[in-house]
Amino acid sequence: IQLRDLELMSSTFGRRTREALIHSVANRLQQISEGHGHLAYAPSDVFVLAFTQGEDWSDLVDALVETFTDSIESDTGVHRVEAWIGIAFQQPNEQAEQVAAHAALAAFEARTQNLSTMHYSPRMAERAADRLATVQRLRSALANAEFELFFQPIKRMRDGKTIVAEALLRWRTEGGYVSPATFIPLCEESGLIVPLGRWVIDAAASARKALGMRGHDDIAMAINVSAVQFMSGTVSSTLRDAHARHHLPRGALHVELTESAMLQRPEMAQATMEELRRDGVCVSID
Repeated sequence: IQLRDLELMSSTFGRRTREALIHSVANRLQQISEGHGHLAYAPSDVFVLAFTQGEDWSDLVDALVETFTDSIESDTGVHRVEAWIGIAFQQPNEQAEQVAAHAALAAFEARTQNLSTMHYSPRMAERAADRLATVQRLRSALANAEFELFFQPIKRMRDGKTIVAEALLRWRTEGGYVSPATFIPLCEESGLIVPLGRWVIDAAASARKALGMRGHDDIAMAINVSAVQFMSGTVSSTLRDAHARHHLPRGALHVELTESAMLQRPEMAQATMEELRRDGVCVSID
């Protein structure tokens, strides 16, 4: 049982609220598990419920799902705590630790697909192994210069003039290009998106300098910034360094943010956007 967004709750309302919510969830889960099995808390934000009466599993899962539909009151107000629930059954010759690991994989899959519950299947273990192998390849991809930028022109409708070039990240491997929908989420999960994002900003700034030297100083360069990279708090300083290093004029670089990046920490997002605006960086919301 993987609790959702408690880290965000902690940064917004404080650690005491986060701990109070965990205690409230623990009390509710304890009531459900009594007489059926054993409940454990595995920091951070994970509960494991092990039960031996297999015929009752469906009712227990329904009770778990239902308990997360009710709000929890705390000193800072009324909060809704949600969870991803992974379900696994013990197979012959399997240890309890293996079953718990399978349930964790199922919870991760539920998180990926934005579902409240998910049953474990052997295919999940194969996908997890594939993800791990891909992350290991990603760690060396930057050093091996396997990333490159493609550029998509953004035109003004009035006269068809190109006013912005959007930098799009691509990963080129011996087997061909890997879809950004595959490797970008893995970069975010592993933390690689921050150094990779710095490379993108520098490469885009270099491309913008080349545009200016060829007489296209009126074309800006737009850079997509991931929510994880944006929340790291390094985007403004990285852009300033890129501007200075490549001798770019104000307005040469644009930043594109998704709504999710804005909504995770609105106050921080506002402060960062104001800082970018002072630096002459245009911000677009996707």
